[in-house]
Amino acid sequence: MNRALQWLAAPGWQTAHGPHIAPDTPGEERENYGQVVLGQRMRNALGRLNPHLPDSALDDALRRLTQPEGATLEARNRSFHRMLVAGVTVEYRAPDGNIRGEQVQVIDFDHPHDNDWLAVNQFTVSETAQGNRNTRRPDIVLLLNGLPLGVIELKNPADKDANTRAVFGDYISIYDIQRSVEDRATVPIHYESRLARLELDDAERPAIDPDFEEATEGEEIEHKERLKNKWAQLEAIVGSENRVGQIAEDIVGHFAQRLEALDGKAMVVCMSRRICVDLYSELVRLRPDWHDDDDAKGSIKVVMTGSASNPPEWQQHVRNKTRREMLAKRFRDSEILSA
Repeated sequence: MNRALQWLAAPGWQTAHGPHIAPDTPGEERENYGQVVLGQRMRNALGRLNPHLPDSALDDALRRLTQPEGATLEARNRSFHRMLVAGVTVEYRAPDGNIRGEQVQVIDFDHPHDNDWLAVNQFTVSETAQGNRNTRRPDIVLLLNGLPLGVIELKNPADKDANTRAVFGDYISIYDIQRSVEDRATVPIHYESRLARLELDDAERPAIDPDFEEATEGEEIEHKERLKNKWAQLEAIVGSENRVGQIAEDIVGHFAQRLEALDGKAMVVCMSRRICVDLYSELVRLRPDWHDDDDAKGSIKVVMTGSASNPPEWQQHVRNKTRREMLAKRFRDSEILSA
């Protein structure tokens, strides 16, 4: 392990022994063993990279970095990654009394040597979950400006009789679709692309926001309403009446052609419940014989959640969990066409 730290020190990494920066030691950089961010190092780096910003803005950036927004782990990870790459958006009161916005730089990508690079061995981390105390001690933790961004686990080859490849061969098992079909674990899957162009007139074109893809990566609260508007714009274009009609005609014609060659069923996944309902209506307009009010009859059904507050035309498709599960079983066991 000391050799690994020496190797990291050669290109300029600082190195430290975990117990020397642990809580309740003279060199303490962590308040407790559950803390994985070296807060003071991080705060010092923010000040060094953003010398023009007041302490209040830097403190706010530190708080946002250590407490990223998001209702799920995935959302918090996206929020943290965005701040890491693009900076942390903060507001502060300038000397003239005005409120100003600024991006706080977290990492200096243009001048890497201006960052704080630290490799720590025996970095003990403990947490209590459901009454149980869990402790982990990675061999080496790599921190950039006080943020733990990498872990290295060291193994001694001499401790192993043989490696995995020597024991199991070049691979343990490959079970692909072809094998699955041969074993009759699944039916053959046939891929064929279909194209439904977006035909927009001049009035519709400005409604497309060029930043939509970037905006949908984030789920920060302050962007919530903005994202709703962007989604509504795209959904309206993708699910326009003419395009839904075009897709319905293609499904009816193509599905009939495929059934002449082989048995099968189809599943259509739509961008929204509104588009699902509109596509269903268009399909049964073209093929009235596919529709039936009875869940046990008919060749086409919409499976979606909903409530009594949804529009009246949606209500025939809103089912409870039991009915949805029944439709799922029927879909698996029959030749029903499902939207």
